[in-house]
Amino acid sequence: MLSPDHPKNDHPEKLLALLKKYAEGHATEEEKAFVELYYNYFNAGEDGYEALSEVEKRDMENLLWGKVGRRIEEIEGAGEAGRTGPGGRMVWMEGRRKRLIRGLSVAAVLLLSLGSVYLFSRLGKKSVQPAAVAKYLAPGGNRAVLILGDGTRITLDSAVNGLVAQQGGVRVVKTATDELSYQATAGTGGGVSYNTMETPRGGQYRLSLPDGTRVWLNSASSIRYPSAFVGKDRSVELSGEAYFEVAKDSKKPFLVRARNMEVQVLGTEFNLMAYADEEEVQTTLVTGAVEVVKDRQRQQVRPGQQAAWADGSSSFRIGQADLKSVLAWKDGFFRFDNGGIAAIMRQIARWYDVEVVYEGAPPAEQFYGFLPRQEYASQILDALELTHNVHFRMEGKRIVVIAGPGKKGRRE
Repeated sequence: MLSPDHPKNDHPEKLLALLKKYAEGHATEEEKAFVELYYNYFNAGEDGYEALSEVEKRDMENLLWGKVGRRIEEIEGAGEAGRTGPGGRMVWMEGRRKRLIRGLSVAAVLLLSLGSVYLFSRLGKKSVQPAAVAKYLAPGGNRAVLILGDGTRITLDSAVNGLVAQQGGVRVVKTATDELSYQATAGTGGGVSYNTMETPRGGQYRLSLPDGTRVWLNSASSIRYPSAFVGKDRSVELSGEAYFEVAKDSKKPFLVRARNMEVQVLGTEFNLMAYADEEEVQTTLVTGAVEVVKDRQRQQVRPGQQAAWADGSSSFRIGQADLKSVLAWKDGFFRFDNGGIAAIMRQIARWYDVEVVYEGAPPAEQFYGFLPRQEYASQILDALELTHNVHFRMEGKRIVVIAGPGKKGRRE
């Protein structure tokens, strides 16, 4: 989550030294916060774990499974002030020991790969601590509204599982896994109507279109589509962001229209980000092939590439994409890769349904990190504050962003 200019060849020793200090009770409050935060945040199984030598793996895991794990459990049992969320829930630790202890050794390599080990060189040099958690701001979830062709609005998160609507020869069904599915039925007839699914700020939802194409809809987004694809193509309209797994049909190309741009595919997987408050429309191809069309310009995109059209530009910018960063939202994470604070806060604003304002000029630093979207907003802000480049003040559903080191008690 930090500066990319730190040497990247000494992370195991620094991490082990930090864990040893923590286990022996000599860590500073900031070092304790760092260990506990990433103990809680990171899942096992990241590829970076395998980059460690066998000795490093053994040493880290012995320490994590032993003294550090016991010490964290002691802290949980003691219920330190400022660590308990609504209803007495431990918001930093939450008892996830089985999957998270090994996760910290994974985090060491993951943080290294993101340039985040720079933090270790700063620990102990400053006494600044993350601001105390006073307000939490719960994360978003599976929330959406379905608007039928006749204007009927159905709140999907409160609708019971099963049949939601019947439109001619199509049944609209909400599954037990919070996915909306369109299923053709025989002999019922009827015409085609256009439906719209909208996710609010703080919402996301999955959709299976009439042709079997699956759509993951990000927060503050909407998609308009027919109840059945009966024409020469399969056209939908998107506002916001969505990930598509397009069902193959060589006779009917799949078209997505967003912000006066069109993406044309036959069968593929891609992410399309077209929020009105972002400077670019970004089409990122995972598999297959797509062609993007804008202002009479056509550009083919290959797997692993991203086609971006910036406001005011006259052509597409094509480059290799960081697929992990682009798809992190779909997998339940925030992933910042050389991102500015403004871009990060736009993601946070949409997911936690908050207003973001700046006190003074935003910090110019670039941030790197990998954090779960299912944590409270206060935890995400605490992690960003560990960089010493930014701090925050929370005022209800408003987050004030302030450049520079945090100050104890600044957050209300």
